[in-house]
Amino acid sequence: MEQLNCVYLDDVESQRKRFGHWIERSWKKLDTGVPINVKCSGTPEDALEDLRAGNVQLFIADLLIGEGKRQLPLGLSSIEQARSEHGGQLAIVALSIGNGGFEDRAKNAGADCYISKQYLIDRSEDDILGTRMLEALRAHDHEPVMCALSALKYSEDDLALASLVHGVGKKHLLNLAVRAIGRRCHEIRPQFLRAGLSGAAVVRVDCDIDVPEGNPPDTRSILLKISNRREVLDAELGKDTSMFPDELFVRFLVDDVVGSGPWSAIAAPFKASNTLLGWLTAAVRSEVEIPGMFSMLFSQVGLAEVYQRLAPIDSRPNIELSGVITPARRARVLESLEDLGRLTAKYAPNAGFDVSLLRAYLRTGSIDGVSAEGFRNGSLRCWSHGDLHGRNVLITTSGPRLIDPANVQQMHWAADIARLIIDLFMSGWDKGDASHEWNAFQDWFKTLEVLLQGEAVTAPSGSMNWNIAQAVNWLRMNGCEIHGIPKTRDWEFRLALGVELLRAAYRQQELPSPKRGLGLAGACMALRQAKAAATAGGSVLE
Repeated sequence: MEQLNCVYLDDVESQRKRFGHWIERSWKKLDTGVPINVKCSGTPEDALEDLRAGNVQLFIADLLIGEGKRQLPLGLSSIEQARSEHGGQLAIVALSIGNGGFEDRAKNAGADCYISKQYLIDRSEDDILGTRMLEALRAHDHEPVMCALSALKYSEDDLALASLVHGVGKKHLLNLAVRAIGRRCHEIRPQFLRAGLSGAAVVRVDCDIDVPEGNPPDTRSILLKISNRREVLDAELGKDTSMFPDELFVRFLVDDVVGSGPWSAIAAPFKASNTLLGWLTAAVRSEVEIPGMFSMLFSQVGLAEVYQRLAPIDSRPNIELSGVITPARRARVLESLEDLGRLTAKYAPNAGFDVSLLRAYLRTGSIDGVSAEGFRNGSLRCWSHGDLHGRNVLITTSGPRLIDPANVQQMHWAADIARLIIDLFMSGWDKGDASHEWNAFQDWFKTLEVLLQGEAVTAPSGSMNWNIAQAVNWLRMNGCEIHGIPKTRDWEFRLALGVELLRAAYRQQELPSPKRGLGLAGACMALRQAKAAATAGGSVLE
């Protein structure tokens, strides 16, 4: 709906002028960006003819027609006739100066809602009128669209993006982008970044702003997080990040959630060359670029300082880390075991893949024969991002910055870095068509084994895999040092890596089946390594 066409029935001329003006003003106060055209009719017959003329989305009818004591609720029959002729295509709002039980009668006749004229007059308020108009329109799938649908440009070949566009709806996606940026646009280009278990999706949106003729072009980019659960986005907007350096997180573009129909969104300005994952897989980086970028993130921007404020917790580290796998995630990993277990075993015959080991860990927390209570007590937590992966780190002209603070909390010290390592490796190594081939599985597994052991991963110079190798090597080698943790606790780091590999196993929307199988096989290996290192370091009880 690029213009709202409304027919207003009222037989009193002064009322037609007064409320006709209120209808226009109340709609404009909603700031939908969609213009309104109100056609005022003085008789039921004229109103019905105006409706039949076509392309009318809203009918507002005064119920009392006539003068003085002869006023009758003839507007009810007009509503009945309009509903009969136009069905679910028409939104209907009923008005009346009196009460007389008209609300129930109006709704029975086919009106979507009823408002007392006296209520509006007494309070000199018309906000409720615009709100009710919008609610009635949305009940019939008439969502104000601030741009022509043709303004949305995307490729159906991008399956993840096409699925999102069709799921959310073109008009809702347009509205969310334009309402977040606060300007009318003549072209909007979304790019899919990621989707999560919560149902929220994140897209980058490049918006070409409408400018006066002769002015230079104005293109702005935003990150849009979209969900049909507004309460989740409200919570993220209100998230306290004061324990992190002020410049670390990208600030939200608006102070409130924007909405369109059943969908809501929050937005942040995208003043970046790329996400970290995109930056690592877009071009070959020099030997100093990647270490320099991580040094800036952890040392100069100050993330390491936050990580080093460690708080001892009266809990076993293995139990702290197993809590990352919520019941919903546990169910998805077990489902992945059923779906991919045989293929994983087939393509990793020498990997020591053991379904029973993973099932035991997921169900009881035991690790290769050692119960969850068989490890020494004494864990350490620090403030953490909570979802630190390669698409939540932006590479900006001012250095690396973080987005998506929804999961900020105190967590086991190794959780953040472990998630970033596994995400970069699983998403970035052999990115593209090669990641769909099971034939490369054994080579991936050998590389992952080296990474988990804390040794340097190698890849051909000049390849995208070389970039990923440099990134994960830096993080793995410096993981304990970033937190000020002694190497004797490296078994916890290995266990954290195993937990993240299990999470990778259910990332169906982001990882192809062979990579998810790699998550299962790698988790087995990481759990065994963690147990062996814990035993050697005296962290397993005799």
